[in-house]
Amino acid sequence: MVAAATALVLIVVGSAVYVGTHAAQSSAAQAQNLTAARAKIEAELLILTAFVARDRGLPWKTQPKAEVLADADFVRALESTGNSSGDTYDYKADPDDTATTFAALGLVANPDAFDQAQNAADASNVIGFYDDQTTRLVVRGSRWTPSMEYTLVHELTHALQDQTFDLGKLRGAARYDDESALALQSVIEGD
Repeated sequence: MVAAATALVLIVVGSAVYVGTHAAQSSAAQAQNLTAARAKIEAELLILTAFVARDRGLPWKTQPKAEVLADADFVRALESTGNSSGDTYDYKADPDDTATTFAALGLVANPDAFDQAQNAADASNVIGFYDDQTTRLVVRGSRWTPSMEYTLVHELTHALQDQTFDLGKLRGAARYDDESALALQSVIEGD
């Protein structure tokens, strides 16, 4: 048996601070947990898709597939969507984007450096995504947890929205010169 190292983890959300511990695992234990999480998702997927369809009152056109990936693989998959935050709102298309505003105010050296730092921070916080261009649904983790189940249900909701309303088409029609695209993203996330 390999002893796990434990680190103190400090999480700040808004004005709330959460303190916990994070136990580092050996690569063998991580691989074993990841295999178990993948098996659990396979076992739970039919139950969870039925729950989402029943809760939303909408039928599935096709049964979605879900992947679970460990941290490094998850970040690579997230970055391959072309959007490292998992958010599909196109901030670059918005003339009032935060990076440009911060640079204009002299708060950051340039918008690109701000965007890179923001994307790196976002990628470390995203725990699941649904890509409506590829219909890929991915959750992050190496073991099945209530948080993973919650995230899976959330991303399944996006998959059902896409099958029903064609999220790509809706986003393609959104305007970025006002609050329309942000409003659409808010409706999609709040559903």
